[in-house]
Amino acid sequence: MAWDIAVKTKVYHLLANEIFFRIYNGTYPPGVKLSSFPVFAKEVGSSPETVRKAISELQKHGIVERNRLGFFVTSNHEKVLEYRDSYLAAVEQRYFEAKQKVEETVLEINQGQF
Repeated sequence: MAWDIAVKTKVYHLLANEIFFRIYNGTYPPGVKLSSFPVFAKEVGSSPETVRKAISELQKHGIVERNRLGFFVTSNHEKVLEYRDSYLAAVEQRYFEAKQKVEETVLEINQGQF
């Protein structure tokens, strides 16, 4: 049986998730201006391009808004809740997919097919 290892999560997605949860728990409150990409990159130990992609991902979902002064956390609490719910649904889906793989492997082992 071949190994089925797939690392699908990009670094910028991980960073976007971390930024989102800091928004959700109030570390970055509604309306706060986020640091510039280079400053943010130094804070998180990443490249400015990774930060740009992470912020862009959050901007697509309405969690971060851009104006001529920079990037700001949305004041729309409903957007934050919608994103949280979609994130949790995706995590749940990945959990069930992984659980199914484990169950299939256990069944194969028990049937001597491994």
